[in-house]
Amino acid sequence: MLFIIQATALLALPHSVGLKSVWVMVAAAWLTWTMALSEVANAWWGTLQPLSIAASQARATGGEPWQELVLKLTHIGAGLGLIIAWALLLIGFIKQASSTAAKEA
Repeated sequence: MLFIIQATALLALPHSVGLKSVWVMVAAAWLTWTMALSEVANAWWGTLQPLSIAASQARATGGEPWQELVLKLTHIGAGLGLIIAWALLLIGFIKQASSTAAKEA
């Protein structure tokens, strides 16, 4: 849903988001898919660390250290990607608003 809102805002509203920023947003979407796939692996492996509440409810026994690392990296990467993508989008809207206000003045 976040990416649908982001894409709709980019397509429908005036902004000054550059091409590189758009590619960062696309990369964030792909990183989020890797996180979703790692959660499927999490259910299979029964890891404990990234999603400790879900693991305790499922009575997971824990995975190998490399499995825990894969899950941590995909969750951290997707989280950082989302933060950066939305920050770039907001900056693009703020720049557009300030340039529009400067032109009107």
